[in-house]
Amino acid sequence: MSEFQALALLVAVWLGAVLALPVPVVPAAVLVLGFFALRRPWWFVATSFVLASALAFRAEARHHLAAAGPFSDEIVLVTDPEMDSFRVRAEARLPDGDRVMVSIALPAGFGVEHATAGSTLAVRGLVRPVEQTDWIRSRHLVGRMDVAEATFVVGPPWWQQPSEFIRRAVAGSARSFDPDDAALYTGLVIGDDRQQSLAQTVRFRSAGMSHL
Repeated sequence: MSEFQALALLVAVWLGAVLALPVPVVPAAVLVLGFFALRRPWWFVATSFVLASALAFRAEARHHLAAAGPFSDEIVLVTDPEMDSFRVRAEARLPDGDRVMVSIALPAGFGVEHATAGSTLAVRGLVRPVEQTDWIRSRHLVGRMDVAEATFVVGPPWWQQPSEFIRRAVAGSARSFDPDDAALYTGLVIGDDRQQSLAQTVRFRSAGMSHL
């Protein structure tokens, strides 16, 4: 695939997601897999547009506001928890597949702040709908959950274990660093900036390097 075709692929996927045409997902995926048989880059570009459009349409069709009410069940983290103003915050998937922003008040959050994406927690709290901004919709979030009790159940599934092994190895190799250097190291190597200080964050933003 040439550089021009790679750029065309990027534009096709973006355009497909924006248009969100009502195309069945399974046939679209089969068409994309046809690339491996035909080995034609432009086929891949065209069918990727169709698949992106189908996935975007399905996501939009399934999106809704969460119903307000109590919640007591298991959730699966889809992002790493982050400590923020005496709360542990993360995004999580509910048993019905909906995604919510989770806020776990301390001290309940002390038992789960070192959990990682893919971990299962047993929680009790209150779910409420969330204002639908563009960012919220892009994250497929339908509500917020304020958690009063949280218990770690199990870590990520087996297919996520290799990446978790690498993450733990990188984090372990930074134990001899001072806190700021360790946070910088893990942030640059594996994208885990949860331990980054406010001063570091401000310096990166001031230098126009927050994307790192």
